Amino acid sequence: MSYWWMSFCDPDRPKGDKFLGALIIRADDHFEMLKRSWALELNPGGEVAFFEIPKQYEARIPCDWIETRLLTKQECHEFENRHADS
Repeated sequence: MSYWWMSFCDPDRPKGDKFLGALIIRADDHFEMLKRSWALELNPGGEVAFFEIPKQYEARIPCDWIETRLLTKQECHEFENRHADS
């Protein structure tokens, strides 16, 4: 299983309000990733962008972020800033 990053947006919302949240989920492939996001009721709909998180970064993911809730834009930015030079 791999960790996947999913980011959701609604292109019909006003500028600055399009982001719906991000999700970190475990799955074997992107098909399973999508099914699990719906089964866990963590998929808000809209458009989704996703990528497989490289193995060397998995240890940096806070445990309470994995398959528990949608992450806010602020949480995503803070995490990115904290690990930008790592």
